[in-house]
Amino acid sequence: MEKLFKIKVDCAHCALKMEAAARKTPGIKEAEVSFMALKMRLVFKDNADPAAVVAEVRQNCQKAVPDSDIIL
Repeated sequence: MEKLFKIKVDCAHCALKMEAAARKTPGIKEAEVSFMALKMRLVFKDNADPAAVVAEVRQNCQKAVPDSDIIL
């Protein structure tokens, strides 16, 4: 399953930090962040609960970049 989210991030380096944080989250198969488009694409593992995984991705991204956000 794949989902696309709008994100709030200030710089390209911070977008890379968000992407790395998302990729490390259990339940994520692939993560890609586009700073220019302000979008995040997440591909979930087959057995993952997308709602729970997105909540964890959001927390991990905010730890990595405190003033970032994933708009649900």
